[in-house]
Amino acid sequence: MLNQAGNDYKYEYKLYNETGQHKKALALARQILTKEIKVPSQAIEEIRIEMEKIDLK
Repeated sequence: MLNQAGNDYKYEYKLYNETGQHKKALALARQILTKEIKVPSQAIEEIRIEMEKIDLK
């Protein structure tokens, strides 16, 4: 489930991407998009929108 810890996923994604681990970053973005949202919030929605943009590239 995706809750406020969603920011952890966002930072993990950035770490993978910045260290050249693009396949892991993309897999994580897709995982974030398929997780159930536990606590809806503006922050979670922003993370999902950012991950959707990544997944579409």
